[in-house]
Amino acid sequence: MKNLILILALLVSACGGGGGSPASVPIVTNPTPPAFTSMGKFDMGALSEWNGILTFEVLTVGDVNMDGYDDVVVGAFALDNNFAGINQKTKSVLFVFDPTTNSFKPDLQFLSVVSKTIFPRQAVIADFDGDGRNDIYIGDHGVDQNPRCGAPNQIVLNKVSGMVSANTPFNNLNDFSHGVVYADFNNDKKVDLLVLNSNNNCNEAGHIANSYFVSGQDFGNMNIPVEGLNLTPNTGTEFLVGVQDSKTMVLGGEKSMTIFEDNGSQNYKIKQVVTPPQSFYAKYKCEYTNTNCSTPYTSIIFADLDNDGQKEIVASITYSDWLVSGGWAGQFFQVLKKDGMQWKDVSDQFFPVQNDPALKPEWCYAISIADLDNDGTNDIVCSSRKTSPHTIFWVNKNGRFTPWDATAVTQGYHHRILKTTTGHILTALKWSTDNSKTLELIGWKF
Repeated sequence: MKNLILILALLVSACGGGGGSPASVPIVTNPTPPAFTSMGKFDMGALSEWNGILTFEVLTVGDVNMDGYDDVVVGAFALDNNFAGINQKTKSVLFVFDPTTNSFKPDLQFLSVVSKTIFPRQAVIADFDGDGRNDIYIGDHGVDQNPRCGAPNQIVLNKVSGMVSANTPFNNLNDFSHGVVYADFNNDKKVDLLVLNSNNNCNEAGHIANSYFVSGQDFGNMNIPVEGLNLTPNTGTEFLVGVQDSKTMVLGGEKSMTIFEDNGSQNYKIKQVVTPPQSFYAKYKCEYTNTNCSTPYTSIIFADLDNDGQKEIVASITYSDWLVSGGWAGQFFQVLKKDGMQWKDVSDQFFPVQNDPALKPEWCYAISIADLDNDGTNDIVCSSRKTSPHTIFWVNKNGRFTPWDATAVTQGYHHRILKTTTGHILTALKWSTDNSKTLELIGWKF
């Protein structure tokens, strides 16, 4: 599969504020801003089958039709930007890249089989049934409050004969799944799922509170031991964030992330529990022992940041003090490097200057990696809800990351890196403000 993107589990229902970059942070200015291009405008009201107010979000990208170019799955929500009034079900839309026009078009066959969702917040494009064709998993956690909390997840299989809805154990279960881990856990050459669930005392019929494994072989339940995996977590946002060579797995929570390692017999043991570095606590005035403030890990990936052939753990952390704001604000990057048998915090080495929390920089739904300035090193794109140029792009210069002043790419939401006929591009969602429900996929070539 020829895609650049690292497919990530998306997260929860909290919302951060807008942001910027403090004057003390050195800004890297690109003398030639990337060129803007429209990649298709669409009536999401008709496609998602909802005539009311809609909000959109890129759930994931990946090569669904196996043509070498990335496609986009967009979730639709029957709510406004304040997350009010979410009580209807809508359809997610698969937009397939057309290399002849360098644009996207909706996949009508996918629309004919995909089930409606309430709050789809993560998706995975992978070959679940081992037939060599990529399928689509969509996780729907519903809303936070009764009676509509919890919702069924689903898998759409991409067969040679066409797309079909898979018969899975979670088709009729209402769970509060905020995240998903996908990997070949049982070494059968098929992609399996670890659906990370949270018990929020839902009274929805058929509600399930446990996290669970789903086999890519028959979509049945698997028993893979994971030490310390709380099957009824109380934090509300424990979710998967990364898998490396099926042996190291990282789960992020409200105040820490846990690193698991497989001992070779499909048995994951806790290797290390990591909290934010002291430089984070100094900026956000929040200690690990404080029960009022939390430090949610919003996205974690594996990436080789220094080109030494070894992948680091790269995490984005935000901050929430429920006694003050009740929401998420702030963006802080943590980097761990393998040092012998342990993972060592090297955040200050890679990020000597972080964003000023007083400006409430936008938190990352997901971290994408790409060489934005064509210097042979990996840079970072923070997928975020708001437009915030100084906190979306981080350029790697001599092993240190600095905000990139890319004002030409401030439009749109939920930035992702894709591979198309024009090479690696940044794409984003843009929608009208007049409630016409027009969605535009826009992109910039680097």
